[in-house]
Amino acid sequence: MNLLSLVLVNLGRNKRRTILTMLSVMMALFLFCALRGVLDTLQASIKVGSETRLVTRNKISLIFPLPLAYRDRIAGIPGVKDVSYGNWFGGRDPQDEKNFYAQFGVSENYMPTYASDIDIVAYEPPQAGAALPAGADPKLASYALDREGCVVGEQLFKKMKWKLGQKVVVAGTIFPGAWTFNIRAVYRAKNPAMGEQSLFFHWKYLSEKGMGGQGQVGWYVLQLADPRRAGEVTQAVDAIYTNSAAATHTETERAFQAGFVSMYGNVPFLIGVIGLAVVFAILMVA
Repeated sequence: MNLLSLVLVNLGRNKRRTILTMLSVMMALFLFCALRGVLDTLQASIKVGSETRLVTRNKISLIFPLPLAYRDRIAGIPGVKDVSYGNWFGGRDPQDEKNFYAQFGVSENYMPTYASDIDIVAYEPPQAGAALPAGADPKLASYALDREGCVVGEQLFKKMKWKLGQKVVVAGTIFPGAWTFNIRAVYRAKNPAMGEQSLFFHWKYLSEKGMGGQGQVGWYVLQLADPRRAGEVTQAVDAIYTNSAAATHTETERAFQAGFVSMYGNVPFLIGVIGLAVVFAILMVA
């Protein structure tokens, strides 16, 4: 009797144990591969970032806001070309709570800030005779003119089987209530690592309905006139607000993305634990 025959005979002695063991190994391998894919996606997102942009957030943590009043003073710092801002919304799909996708309330100049990183691949034209905002991208005109308008990523758009002009309802968690958004445009990321699973809407809508007009933002995006002055601008911004109630921390986009990803928890540790479970299960089979 050769080795293969011996193995087959032993596996057939207790079929129930063999089946359960194989299922446990398959499940462990599936979980490991799935989480490995999630980790690869998160790590890829960290690599996204432009040398021409910096991000300013609250020094304590990203979860604490900054006053909107900071914007004009930051914009006046030498070397800063433009300042946009955004805020995490954190809503959920009322039809399926497990179906997560990110939503952000952003300033009017936020999408133009990332014009070099995305393409608008589908959009609703504005109504005839509508007065477009100065400097507005014609493809985003309908979005700009609609208080409840939004721009969504192409992958999310296809996954949810949405259509242009469709009303989307999101249940607020940080900002309670039912929020209605009208899909006015669809973007495609030029860099796949940037992702196409997000929904962007007007910060003004968020401020008026969810913040009571308090004038707070999650972070500022600083567009630099010269990337070589990034260090100088970083120090200048944080020096202004060192002793303020909401001190700032200015960093590169990559560092900001890394901090954002860290909010998901210690995924690498979890993957390591599952990896050990896989090895243990295989050793048990052997």
